Amino acid sequence: MVNTLLIIGGVIQTAFGIFHIWLGKMIQQSATLTPADKSLMLAFNIAGTIMIFFFAYVSFFNRQDLKSTRLGKMTMLLVTLFYFSRAIEEFIWKRVGLCAHAYVTLFFTGTNFFNDNS
Repeated sequence: MVNTLLIIGGVIQTAFGIFHIWLGKMIQQSATLTPADKSLMLAFNIAGTIMIFFFAYVSFFNRQDLKSTRLGKMTMLLVTLFYFSRAIEEFIWKRVGLCAHAYVTLFFTGTNFFNDNS
């Protein structure tokens, strides 16, 4: 079951990574952002994209290490904290809609599963 969830997580991470590549292109092409804002957003987007693709990579190719080593468990904790902060941001900076509620529900379901099986 854990392997299946990690593979599903890897697929979702890959989709987020591809979205962030597209987002970077949109930021770069934006005519409404100041050069300073554009460069800051691109820097954060590049760093986030690298992190997201790392999460996807370990979810696909290092599942056993994620489940059995201390470093793997800390990596899963980092992923959890990363998406927990994203869930909080949905409530603070964006309107809370059905999508945000579904996101938070999935987050807490995954967190509870991780805590029960670690």
